[in-house]
Amino acid sequence: MCRASAEHYREYVIKRKAELVAEERHKEAERQRLERERLRRLEEARIARLLAQARALQQAQEIRAYVAAVQTRSSTDTAMTALELQQWVDWSLQQADRLDPVINGGFRHVQHDE
Repeated sequence: MCRASAEHYREYVIKRKAELVAEERHKEAERQRLERERLRRLEEARIARLLAQARALQQAQEIRAYVAAVQTRSSTDTAMTALELQQWVDWSLQQADRLDPVINGGFRHVQHDE
């Protein structure tokens, strides 16, 4: 009986070691899957920031073009005084600069993880 118990225990130990190895492999595979998922989400966030900054640059350029068109037209328009026009131009260009990721430095933050 003692020999049978020892053989049974040996088989149990071998089986348990195999189960532990399988569990460890499963945990490692899950850890790697979660890491790939985390990296994928970070990359998607970076791309979203990049696209948002490209849109912001485009908006800033549209504002600047609009201001230039207004300045060209207003040279013949007397609805605004020169001071009022200049105040509007200054404010509008400040808004363009605020949006512009090249001017405000936003482009530097595209690669940073959050």
